Amino acid sequence: MNQFKGITIISDMDGTLLNDKKKIGAENREAISYFIENGGNFSIASGRIFSRLQMYHKVIQVTLPVITMNGMMIQDFSTGSVLYSEQLDPSAKEYTRAIFEKYPHLGLEIYTHDTVHFIHRNRHIDKHISDEGFHLDVCTLDEVNGEWRKVLFGCDENLLETIEREFAYMKEKVHFTKSDAHFYEILAKGANKGSALWKLIEQTGIDPFRVIAVGDNINDLEFIKAAGAGIAVGNACEEVKAHSRFVLSQNNNQAPMRELIGKLENGEIVI
Repeated sequence: MNQFKGITIISDMDGTLLNDKKKIGAENREAISYFIENGGNFSIASGRIFSRLQMYHKVIQVTLPVITMNGMMIQDFSTGSVLYSEQLDPSAKEYTRAIFEKYPHLGLEIYTHDTVHFIHRNRHIDKHISDEGFHLDVCTLDEVNGEWRKVLFGCDENLLETIEREFAYMKEKVHFTKSDAHFYEILAKGANKGSALWKLIEQTGIDPFRVIAVGDNINDLEFIKAAGAGIAVGNACEEVKAHSRFVLSQNNNQAPMRELIGKLENGEIVI
């Protein structure tokens, strides 16, 4: 059967496809397999580096390249080969140093091609390390080797707005996004999951009007807006919900993908 032929679902990982224990529930896995078997395309758009996505390679099927680092790269899920990439403007290094010198207690990670360099750890960064099982590459800002792709700050939520306000001038050359309650990221100007989605559409020829984007946080907002249909999970932030056509169950209910695919099959969501 090809009842889902021409439909593409692209899902965020953390807080959406993954539960809070960083697992993909069996019901979600089975629903995605059923969707693909019946003609659908499925892929992932994540803030993670490729190696931290590939750890799920044996438990999740994808039929298209995946979006990594919040839109900074598009990569083949099997091989990791890079189909599209961005790098940060050189000014991002100055901006990162300025923020870190003002707030030295911030957790700080620098992302190059497929390596996360840990500049300073705090409780938010330690949780990130634990959740994703990072290999620790500890160094100073001056010791980071490779082209900078992304910067991540880890801090208490009430400090994020302060940083964004104080360093607003930086938005002329870089893009800021919030990927978690405690994570604030610097990306290339114009780079986000939404812009990467359009690059993926150009590369693969999928129908942009029949793309469903599923997400939960502010870093998913452009992605939700760019898709033919934006869908939020129940634990999504209010801004993402406000721009979504439909709100599913929460990620910890283990089955938002099963719910979405069921609604497509029953005609409750038409795309």
